[in-house]
Amino acid sequence: MENINFIVGQNIRDLRHGNGMSTQTLAKMLGVSQQQLSRYERGINKIDVCIVFKVISIFHISYDCLFPENESDNSDPVMNDSSVYLDPVVFQ
Repeated sequence: MENINFIVGQNIRDLRHGNGMSTQTLAKMLGVSQQQLSRYERGINKIDVCIVFKVISIFHISYDCLFPENESDNSDPVMNDSSVYLDPVVFQ
């Protein structure tokens, strides 16, 4: 699989461009510098999970819009069953 930071960064850049948003505007909304946002978009710096959640919130998207599809062989029925989910109560 390609570098996940690069892929997520490209997807953030595509979302920003698609919404006609400047790096300055998005950086301010995320609470980071323009330089940091540029590094995220180029895959140079690792993207903090808090930034991922802010991006999801800003663009009103699902988290899976940022991440590449799993290229596995899909042989595990549990992993492919959309009715299987993690109960957030367990993680509190």
